[in-house]
Amino acid sequence: MNNSVSAVSIVSIPLLWKLGNDGNPKNKFMTPKEEQILMMLQDGKSYTNIQTVLQVSPSKIAMVKKTYLTTGSAKNEAGSSTTATTINTTTGSDIHENGSNNSSEFANNTIINTKTQSKMGTNQYFNDDSDMDYSERLELEKIKLEQAHEIALRKLDREEEELGLKKRELALREKQLENANARSEKKGKILLAKFKRLAEKCKDGEWSYDNALDAYNTALALQEEIEQYCLENNIESSGLMILTILERIIEEFDQMTEEVLSEGDTDEVTFDDDIPDLMEQAKDVDFDTYE
Repeated sequence: MNNSVSAVSIVSIPLLWKLGNDGNPKNKFMTPKEEQILMMLQDGKSYTNIQTVLQVSPSKIAMVKKTYLTTGSAKNEAGSSTTATTINTTTGSDIHENGSNNSSEFANNTIINTKTQSKMGTNQYFNDDSDMDYSERLELEKIKLEQAHEIALRKLDREEEELGLKKRELALREKQLENANARSEKKGKILLAKFKRLAEKCKDGEWSYDNALDAYNTALALQEEIEQYCLENNIESSGLMILTILERIIEEFDQMTEEVLSEGDTDEVTFDDDIPDLMEQAKDVDFDTYE
């Protein structure tokens, strides 16, 4: 039987081959996962989208892109057929003349032209590496900027909160100081009123021993209160006119109860000559009046 095989020429058929270390293509069958990655790449999906949906690493996506997508699309991108594999076969008569038409002889007579593919495909891989690295760098920079922005916002919120707290503390302290000053001022007025009432009593006239002793004790207690008030409010007590007059009043009533009047007695009492003048000055003194 004379079987004649006509010439077969297959042109521009994209083969899913992967370049070996020697620059020649070697067969690489796609796994189901790689098929999914390839389909998403062809649909224009981003690395981030593919990673999230398929749970694969960026390097896996890059490998599929290099091995399959780049090889299949290099013709359009590079402007020339870089992946087209042309298979030229001999005629059936040539096979018959050689006395063999088995598959091994057929394969030996098959010429695969991959020179252009090897040259252009390698350049394309390098370009894809650059594109992938650039995209990944952009994505990482975006994430870093977002994280830095989030940290800055949290820091700003924390600083605003701390500033608000300090403002509230300052306002509270100012209020407390105002209240303390108001209480201090009120207490000062009360002490001045006690002092002036005592000074008005220091006049010549009839004094009993009990009245003189009561005035003496009142003057001692008032002296202690005024000294404590000066200490609490940082008022210089030395030379303060109120304390000077008060000390003179204490001396006068002490002398009256010790020398002039006896217990249970009542008699006419004349104060020393300087007392009337001092009592007149007592009408206008304050806690900022000094000798």
